[in-house]
Amino acid sequence: MTGSRYLIEATGRRIPVDCGLFQGFKQLHARNRKPFPVRVNTADTVLLKDTHLDHSGYLPALIRAGFRGRVHCTEATADLCRLILPDSGHIKEEEARYAARKGYSKHKNPKPLYTLKDAKAVLDRFEMNAFDQGIELGDSIATSFIPAGHHLGVGQIRLEVGGRVVHFSGDLGHDPESLMRPTTTFGGTDVLVSESTYGNRSHPETDPEAELTPILKRIFARGGTLLIPSFAVGRAQALMLHIARLMERGDTLHVPLFLSSPVAVDATEIFHRPHAGHHVSREDCEAMFRIAARVNTVGQSKELNTLRRPTVIVSASGMPTGGCILCPLASFGRDRRDTILLSGFRAGGTRGAAWPPVPPTIISSVSNVRLISIPPVSWWRACCRKRPLPVQRMC
Repeated sequence: MTGSRYLIEATGRRIPVDCGLFQGFKQLHARNRKPFPVRVNTADTVLLKDTHLDHSGYLPALIRAGFRGRVHCTEATADLCRLILPDSGHIKEEEARYAARKGYSKHKNPKPLYTLKDAKAVLDRFEMNAFDQGIELGDSIATSFIPAGHHLGVGQIRLEVGGRVVHFSGDLGHDPESLMRPTTTFGGTDVLVSESTYGNRSHPETDPEAELTPILKRIFARGGTLLIPSFAVGRAQALMLHIARLMERGDTLHVPLFLSSPVAVDATEIFHRPHAGHHVSREDCEAMFRIAARVNTVGQSKELNTLRRPTVIVSASGMPTGGCILCPLASFGRDRRDTILLSGFRAGGTRGAAWPPVPPTIISSVSNVRLISIPPVSWWRACCRKRPLPVQRMC
């Protein structure tokens, strides 16, 4: 999942569209350390389509390098970036300290790409805009955000330059999508720039609740824990919604469900506010809140690792490369009663794409969901040897 970054040059202006982190393989990570391809002080505006780090995660590094302009986005994107970017800066600092302590960096004193302070510096730069609102940027350049149906705040970008139109699709949602209203169609363009992450396959027409029901029953019947690495924004809320509906209807046992990610907890609060972008009813939002115990502290997270009964734990990150998921992965990764649900896209080079390193027992491989049985200890150790789990810094 490479960093989404485009640069518009027109009428003497330079306007970056997105400013994302490169993720996955080491050679892609290395691109994050390269200087921005143009002098950052020659750009005065960034247009941001999406909250996720592959779109927004380089913004702190851009400002650290000298960018002094504004960041145009939707209101929900700004709200969610206020959660995700500081969390990203904190994790990068923790990773640098851990690498120095364990000596696995080639640098004697490894430095983070950016810090928590750098990430917080971004938050005052946001200019929030409503969907379908014309935004005049000057010099015969105008833009607007069009609902993309991916998750809260995500917008396609329509950019008008001197009478010509360039349209950036952004990440587009399913139709129908669990949480969001359908993607808004557009009225044509001179140039279409489309994201390619999912460009080589079609979305299957599946019912996620029908897929989940037999899986949950099987895990709970053997007394196991279901651990779901999940993106904190969008995927975590969709999973909670589907599981809440299944339990409310009695289609599966009513077992404890924990949302173990401070960012996902705060993002769920934002979903609970009235938003024109999603179609989740107030009743379903309240059901999501009732069913999930929200875990916000390290102490609470540690307590989860002692549970040995039917339980669901949803935690970030989704690929899973860091964050709160590392502790439960280490705790529940050795018990055959337990199961890890890989519920979304995992970029090549990440732990999720590499794990397990030998063929797993596939329980379900429908849609974009692969449910795998927990590997024997030898598989687990081989995986952790290939990409170590820095659980000490999180637990």
